[in-house]
Amino acid sequence: METTVPDTPCTADNQDAALLTNIGFIGQVLSVFFLFDPQQSTAHEAYDALETLDVQEAAAGWPFVDETYAQECLALMKDSLKGGKQSIGDEYRRLFVGPFKKAAPLWGSVYTDKYCSVFGESTLALLDWMQTNGIQRMCEGEADPDDHFGVLLAMLPMLVSQKPELVKEFLQEHVLTWSSHFLDAILRETTQPFFIGLARLTKASLERAQDALSIKVTYPAFCR
Repeated sequence: METTVPDTPCTADNQDAALLTNIGFIGQVLSVFFLFDPQQSTAHEAYDALETLDVQEAAAGWPFVDETYAQECLALMKDSLKGGKQSIGDEYRRLFVGPFKKAAPLWGSVYTDKYCSVFGESTLALLDWMQTNGIQRMCEGEADPDDHFGVLLAMLPMLVSQKPELVKEFLQEHVLTWSSHFLDAILRETTQPFFIGLARLTKASLERAQDALSIKVTYPAFCR
């Protein structure tokens, strides 16, 4: 779990670039915890790094968020690993996977579509936006909705490096419209320290990034 934000000289000419770099960092670091069960091999590297993380150092370099708050969130995440990954994996599946009703589904249209379904209007709008701007899908199959929260976070570093001019629009139209609502749903539904820390840190990071980039968002009427 690399938590060193790349240094960028602080001048008027590169201020926006530095902000975008920080946004890419947030997406790169946090996306894996929404994408993968901790017991999946694809997540092992991130969770192993978290176990050895210097929380104080990481919090001092965490972008956008107050250092004390970041430290509290990262400590919750790290300390919860002391008992092993099993309880985190169990809660990941309860919140996001099933087989029973998901406590906090990971797809945006579940919250914004009037039928609370996947592949709703907001998903189709995202797909249209990606096609218009020449952005390839990151999901593995056609049956996978692209508005998966972890996928959206994972898109941020890609956009920062390849299409930085689209980052603000992407956040404004397809992420910030529902991210805080979704993260609040996690906080309502869980008592597991790992996911409390993760949801708080992700929410604060995105909301403060929104402020830093002066992004104005029109929020939908949430249906869930």
